[in-house]
Amino acid sequence: MTFLRYFIFSLVFAGTLASAEVVEHRGAKFHVYRLDPAKEKLELHLSGKKGEPNTFVKLAEKVKSQGRVLKFAMNSGIFFRCIPGDVMMGYECQVNNGFQDGSRLTPSDWGTGGIFKRQAARVIAGDDGEWSTVLLHAAGNKISAWVNGVQVSDFEDTRDTNENPRRGLRTQAGTIMIQGHDPDTDLLFRNLQISRLGASTHS
Repeated sequence: MTFLRYFIFSLVFAGTLASAEVVEHRGAKFHVYRLDPAKEKLELHLSGKKGEPNTFVKLAEKVKSQGRVLKFAMNSGIFFRCIPGDVMMGYECQVNNGFQDGSRLTPSDWGTGGIFKRQAARVIAGDDGEWSTVLLHAAGNKISAWVNGVQVSDFEDTRDTNENPRRGLRTQAGTIMIQGHDPDTDLLFRNLQISRLGASTHS
């Protein structure tokens, strides 16, 4: 998985837009595009403000008009093993490259690759405004993540079992969600791949 600080709810790819299948779930409509990732360059771009996608240029101009300087920052996450049909009730692999006191060893908000509220990233191995690669590995009660080839977390969940990973250990399969944390979320994901352990990779 690779990501850059960006994010409009749409698919961006080279070529002609494929027709979408509209799927309704819990009162919301989702447009599902069936594309061949081997032929198309796919990117998932989410913006927190409906109808008004942000860009760094627009944001920089607005901040400059206020006498300030734009500083990159982001806050998102990959939720996994979520309770099917529920929202964000799962483990979260944090996506946040902020750090404190000029030290990459002190994440400001759990850090990219950290398991939110469980184990902070050991080091901030990515930079805002640059593509990073995240590898997330979940096997039983052990969850680990690598950012740009650097292992940043190695969490073992020793809590009692619970359907909700926010409250206890969950090893059952569940849904995967990408977090648009707030109206200022602006993040770009591409090349998302999911694989069973010991199986071939699927996009």
